[in-house]
Amino acid sequence: MRSFAIAAAAVAVLPGIAALPGPSHKANNLNEAAYKPGCVLKTDVIVVGGGGVGTYAAIQLKDQGKKVVVIESKARLGGHTETFIDPESGAPIDMGVKLYHDEPIVYEWFSRFNLSTSRFDLSAVASLGSSQNVDFRTGQVLPALPALNQTALAAALMRYAAVLQKYPQLEGGFYLPDPVPEDLYMPFGQFVQKYDIADAVQFIFGLTSAFGDILELPALQQFRTMSLGLVATTNNFQTSSVNSNSLLFEKATVELLAANSLLLSSKVLATERVGKDGGVKVLVDTPNGRTLVIAKKILLTIPPTPAALAKFDINQEELSIFGQFQAVGYYTSIVRNAGPVNVTVQNLALDQPYALPPMPAIYNINPTFVNPSLSLVYYGTKVGDILSDDQAKAAIITDLKRFQAANGLPATEPEFVAFSNHSPYNMLVGSEATKNGFYKQLYALQGKRNTFWSGAAWRAHDSSSSWAFTKNSVLPALVASLG
Repeated sequence: MRSFAIAAAAVAVLPGIAALPGPSHKANNLNEAAYKPGCVLKTDVIVVGGGGVGTYAAIQLKDQGKKVVVIESKARLGGHTETFIDPESGAPIDMGVKLYHDEPIVYEWFSRFNLSTSRFDLSAVASLGSSQNVDFRTGQVLPALPALNQTALAAALMRYAAVLQKYPQLEGGFYLPDPVPEDLYMPFGQFVQKYDIADAVQFIFGLTSAFGDILELPALQQFRTMSLGLVATTNNFQTSSVNSNSLLFEKATVELLAANSLLLSSKVLATERVGKDGGVKVLVDTPNGRTLVIAKKILLTIPPTPAALAKFDINQEELSIFGQFQAVGYYTSIVRNAGPVNVTVQNLALDQPYALPPMPAIYNINPTFVNPSLSLVYYGTKVGDILSDDQAKAAIITDLKRFQAANGLPATEPEFVAFSNHSPYNMLVGSEATKNGFYKQLYALQGKRNTFWSGAAWRAHDSSSSWAFTKNSVLPALVASLG
C-alpha cells in the first residue's frame, strides 16, 4: 500500500534485442509538406505517456509557459491510477494508485487542481473488518499468529533507515556512489541478516510495490520504494479526500484538451528524434486521423522496453541499456464473490523465510467496504514471468477456488468486475549490472538525441518520488535545453 498500487509485491525478463528495429518508419511520411495545416501540431515538448509522471510533467511545463502535446495510447490519463465506480453504491473504488507521501509536492499537485488529500489510516481501515492469513499454495487458512511486535518493528525500521541515511542521494533517484557499495547490490535477504531487520520484513513487503521474491533482488530495489521519504510517512499516508485519485487526472484532461495539448487513444507510428532541422517529429494515429507533431524536445515516460520503443527511432546505445531491464507481472482486480465478506486475506507461507509467499500468487485480498460482494484482489509473478490477461485471470480464479474448497466455503463463482494489467512492473536490473554501473549509463541518456526520460523505471512505482524526480532531475535540464 502506498503512493503506488495498493497491494504487496511483484517481475519479467524483457528479452534483449540484438539488432536495431527495421526501417518500418519509411512507410510513414514525416515530411510536414505532406499534411494539411490542421493535421500538424507544433509545440515545444512532446510528452509520450499520460500516466502519473507524464501528466505531472506536462502540467509543470505548461505552468512554466511551455507548449506541450501529450500522446497517450489509452482513452484516459492516469496510467496506474485507476478508479472503478461501483454501479450499485455509486462509490469510487481506487484499484491502482491510492497512497501518497506526506510531502509538500503531493499537496501542491493536488491543490493545483483545487483538490485535497486526507490522512489514510491503515490501522483504522484494517479495523473495519476481520483478517485471515492464508497459504494460497494449499488454500488453507493459517492459525492465528502472534500480534506484530510494534517495538521490535520500530527498532528494525530505525536500523534500516540508518543504512539509507548513509546514501542520502538515493532519495532523489539512482544516484549511486562509484564504486557501488556492496550494501546496494547484495540480495535483500543478505541485507536483512547483515543489519538485523528481520522484524521489519513483513512490513516492508506489505508496503512496497510488487517485486516478486524480494529477498533475491538487490537491496537497492527495496530502497528505491521503501525510501527515507516513505519510512517517514508511514503514519501519515495521504489519499484523495473524496476517495477518488483519478479526479486529479480528470481535471488535467480537461485542461490539456482545452489547450489542444492532448492526443488520447493515439498510437505512435514513426519518430524522428534528430531531424535535419535539429528538432523532433512524431507521426501519430489518432481517432481523427494522422497527426504530425513537431517539437524541439521529447519526454518519454512509457516503460522503456525495446518493444515499446520500437517506433521511437531507438539506437544501439539505448537498446543495449534497455535490453538489460527485467520486470514482474502485476495485476489488480475487483472480483465479486472472491471470499468471505469484509475480510482482509493476506498470503503467507510459514515454511518460507519471513513467511513471504513464493510467486506467482495472490498477494492479498482486501474488502472494498462500499459493496460487501466486491473485493480487491492483487496478483503478481516472479522475475521473468509476465502473464497475459487471460492467464492472470485464470490463475487468480484457481487460487480463489482452492481457497474456497480447502475451507469449506460456499462454492461461489468468482467474477471479475474490473481488471488491470500493470505489466511490465518494477523494471530493474540484477546485482551484477547494478555493481557495474548500469544506472550511471541509464541516467547518462538524459538529453541525448533531443530526448529526456522519466517514469517508474527511472525512479520507482511511487508517485510522490517519481514526481519529485521529474521536477528536480528532469525538467530543469529539459527546460534549459529549449533555449
